[in-house]
Amino acid sequence: MSSAAPARKKAVKVKLKDIMVDTYVREKTDPEYVFHLATLYEAGVEVEPIDVTRSLHLIEGRHRIEAANLAGLEEIDAIVYPDMPLKERLAMAMTANLGGKRAPTKADILVGIEAMIKAGASERYIRDQITLLPKSVLDKYFGEVRGAIQRQKIAQARALLADGRTIEQAASEVGLTVETIQERLLRVHTATHNPIEHVDRSMVRRNRQAGQTNRMLFDAAMKSV
Repeated sequence: MSSAAPARKKAVKVKLKDIMVDTYVREKTDPEYVFHLATLYEAGVEVEPIDVTRSLHLIEGRHRIEAANLAGLEEIDAIVYPDMPLKERLAMAMTANLGGKRAPTKADILVGIEAMIKAGASERYIRDQITLLPKSVLDKYFGEVRGAIQRQKIAQARALLADGRTIEQAASEVGLTVETIQERLLRVHTATHNPIEHVDRSMVRRNRQAGQTNRMLFDAAMKSV
């Protein structure tokens, strides 16, 4: 006979002002859903508890926290888990969202993956945690997140260079190679300083000036007739 599934932990009351919301796996919260939940709280309807760690870092439940604040509550029901690294909180939150009633959008998933990478999670760790998405979908999303992170780093490197850092210092601070920064910045410079476009604009200006001069000469000739 199979053993019974472990019982879900009992919820406890937690003060809203004490909860640290620093786990983000959605691009943004939905104001209409927050308002709907707030209406339920005001009506005394039992809403599913949020998940927090023992030190009151939020794991999952941003919509419910915003709704409880909107409803004027001071406390909220919460399931308390042992303290854990941010990457594990993010993994739990993403799993809860993917298997929950409000499925995350593609943008939400990209936000979650990027947050996990920045929290120190390896690609293998993320793949092991996010088992509800097909490998082909994860492959695509990882590619988009890598590109977004590199663009952010290039922008940071550009700011550091403008602030007087050497390219070697900038590369070390943002975590890119000198060659990558040089290649990307050269590509941007070439795209924004197209010599052909510059010549075309110069020709347009010269033609416009020549046209104005010819018009003035024609007007003067007509007045002398």
